[in-house]
Amino acid sequence: MSVSIILGVKVGMTRISRGSGGVVPVTILDVSGNTTLRKACRSSAERVVLYRSRHSKRLARPQLCACLGRNIEPAAYVAGSSQHGMAQHGILACGRPHAKAMLRAGQLVSIRARSVGKGFSGVMKRHGFRSGRASHGSSKAHRTLGSTGMSQDPGRVLPGKRMPGRMGCEQATARNLLVEHVAHDFVMVRGGIPGHAGSIVALLP
Repeated sequence: MSVSIILGVKVGMTRISRGSGGVVPVTILDVSGNTTLRKACRSSAERVVLYRSRHSKRLARPQLCACLGRNIEPAAYVAGSSQHGMAQHGILACGRPHAKAMLRAGQLVSIRARSVGKGFSGVMKRHGFRSGRASHGSSKAHRTLGSTGMSQDPGRVLPGKRMPGRMGCEQATARNLLVEHVAHDFVMVRGGIPGHAGSIVALLP
C-alpha cells in the first residue's frame, strides 16, 4: 500500500451550511507550498521528499543551500512520501506543487499532528480520577492522588502507575475524516483535528 503525505498548516475552525439547512463544523487547512523537493532511496523503497516553504532566516545552512541549489523557495518540515503514490498523480517532477492534485471533496483522510500541550496536570484532569470527599474529615486532599502502592512488600511504586505529569504535546492521529471542500490552497475537513492554530499537520490521503 502506497503512502502519500501532504503538509499543511491548521488555520482554525468554522462551520459551513448545508442546502438542507444543516450546519457542519470544519477545520481549515492551508496546504500551499507543498512541493516535490527531491527523490531519495531508503532501504528498498524509493521516497519522494516533500517540503513546505519557510522563511530563510529560520533555516540551517545545509537546508538553505539544498533549496537554493534546486532553485526553489527555502523550505523546512520535510516529509517522505512513497514514489508509487506520487506517480499515480503525475507529480514526481521536482519543484512541482502537488497538494490539490491529491485531494478532492468527499475523500477520507487521516491527519497526524502534535496535540495541544496542557502542561503539568493532576490525576483528575490527566487520567479522569474522581475527587475526594468535600467534607467529613477531608483535609487538603480533595484532588490528590491517594495511595500509590503497598507497604513493605513490594515496598515500591509499580511501573505504569497513573500519576500527575505532563499532559498533551504528543503525536496524535485523527483517522477517516471527510474532506468537505477543496478550494485554491485551502482544504476543509469535517470536525476537529489535533494541534493548535498555526501548527504543522500531515494529511495522509
